[in-house]
Order: sequence, then C-alpha cells, then structure tokens
Amino acid sequence: MLGLFCGVAYLGRGVIAAAMTRVVDEISEEKITVQDKDASSSKPGRGADLAFDGSERSWASRGPAQAGVDYLKAGFGPPFRLTYVVIFCAASGVDQDPGKEQKPVKAEIVAVRGDGARASLTVDLSGCESGPKNFYFGADQTSTVMLRILDSAGPTDGPVSVEEVQFFGRR
Repeated sequence: MLGLFCGVAYLGRGVIAAAMTRVVDEISEEKITVQDKDASSSKPGRGADLAFDGSERSWASRGPAQAGVDYLKAGFGPPFRLTYVVIFCAASGVDQDPGKEQKPVKAEIVAVRGDGARASLTVDLSGCESGPKNFYFGADQTSTVMLRILDSAGPTDGPVSVEEVQFFGRR
C-alpha cells in the first residue's frame, strides 16, 4: 500500500509542485508599482500613465480602435514573479464620455522576462465595465508586461479606453 501511495505521489509531483507554487503566490503577493508606462498611441490628455495611476481617469488610443495594434505597456524595476493582472475597463471623469469610446472585450497579456523570453495569456474582458477582471498569471522574472487589445466593442469611430491595470506578484 505504501508503494502505491509513493508511486502516485511521484507521478503527481508536477501537479503537487504547481499547487504549492499557487498557494505561495496567493499568500505572499503584493501590488507591484509600474515604473515605465507606454502605449501604442494616446489621445491628448489621456496618456498611458492614466491606466496605471489608481484614478478613475482612463487611457484612450489616439484614433479609432485598431484590433491587435492598440496596447499598453508597463515596465518594472527589478524582475518579479507576476501572479495576478487586474483590469478595469470603465471610463469616467469630466472630459470622458464612455458612450463615445470602445471597451476591450478580448486582450492578450504578455509577460516579458529580462532575457526577452515571453509568456502570454489571452483573456475575455466582456462585462468588464461592471467591475474589474482578475487573471492569474504565474510568470517568473517578469520585467515588462504588455496588454494588447485584440478586440473591442462600441462606436466604430471611437478610441479604445482602459481605466486601470494593476499588477500583483512577489519579489
């Protein structure tokens, strides 16, 4: 019986290791501050910094949304283990009219390591206007994260906008 138990444990060691990593990620994560902010383009007064500043003001692309072309990019100091990405899609503020802007409905999160290696996750953002969407993303040695907008919905001539992107991880 002991041999059977040990055999099952040996065969499942990858699953056990992944579960342990996930538990450690949950216990020791912290909010990671973005140091370098960039975007594919920005409407005047609606730069990339607004997507990472914790306010309700949002980033918006300069012209009409372009699927697969529009992106936000966040650079960090020392590399860290990226555990969660939280995305808020609702636009608000005095000079922002959500009815004239597109909201992302599908995006790709790309984590880039210092050596250039990449890991990506395609996410569904439909319904994001009603509250933030959280995505687990276990990527080691992350130095940059890009949020590439793959699809958006709204007025065809409107820019795409993202209110906030937050990153959590452990160093």
